[in-house]
Amino acid sequence: MQEEGAQAKERGQDPCGPRTRRLTPTLCVLMRRILYMLQGCYAGLVLLSGCAESSVQWTEWPIAPGAENIRQYPLGDEGAHQISFEVHAGYPSKAVAEFYSRKVESPWVRCYSDMKWQSFGDATQTPAAFVHQMLLHWVNYEEDRLLLLGIRYISEDATYREFPDNKTQRVHLVEYRQLSVEEAVSALGLDCEHT
Repeated sequence: MQEEGAQAKERGQDPCGPRTRRLTPTLCVLMRRILYMLQGCYAGLVLLSGCAESSVQWTEWPIAPGAENIRQYPLGDEGAHQISFEVHAGYPSKAVAEFYSRKVESPWVRCYSDMKWQSFGDATQTPAAFVHQMLLHWVNYEEDRLLLLGIRYISEDATYREFPDNKTQRVHLVEYRQLSVEEAVSALGLDCEHT
């Protein structure tokens, strides 16, 4: 975790740095992880050493149709659990996003999103890549949890392209706990209906 923070600070993008408002340590960790995901450094989030089995009761999320290479694991001791898999689907398929939009139900509340793809060159990872990505969020105010769905196509080199050079969606469904959902929603600039 210290290494993640140091790398973010070197790039001047640390969400917990002196130019940002004061955040709780748990929210700082969450913000750093989301920042890494947005920058395409997702391996830094999941390749944590010393992850122990969690005694936390995590939500049993369904796996999207066509999923392959399914993995589930806790993320460190900060209170997060991740499901990752791949789906063979041509760009700009929204089938996985639509599947989870139907399956994630009350008490979870979906945060506003227009389900649009974003794309960017990522030279921060080796080798450099071009990423097409869609992010969706849900919150569970009753249990103080946040759910992040990240769907990505990763193409070789960081050169701009309108379409990915492959048909593999890399899907990451991450459920966070041990944070203030209200604070996370505010810090991430999410628009989530409060029930």
